[in-house]
Amino acid sequence: GELSASQSLAPLLASDVVLSTGAEEVSGYDAVLKRASGRWAHTDGLWRAGWSTPHVEGDQVVVEADFNHLPVGPASMTFRFSFTADGKIARI
Repeated sequence: GELSASQSLAPLLASDVVLSTGAEEVSGYDAVLKRASGRWAHTDGLWRAGWSTPHVEGDQVVVEADFNHLPVGPASMTFRFSFTADGKIARI
């Protein structure tokens, strides 16, 4: 992702945060922040995605990304966020 966005994410992450991409699972603050700050296959698509308003489903916050306007890649992605008791992101 974009560096300033990753820097904004940093204080929101729990020390034992987990990122599950579907293809891999990355664990721990440093590893998740590194994964979030790199340039990956979906980086440009995420930048241009249509984003839903975040909404609560059970104990998670869910955000949808719509890629229907892009010629390649998935039509959409769903991001589910779980939180610690003190409000830090525990799992994405």
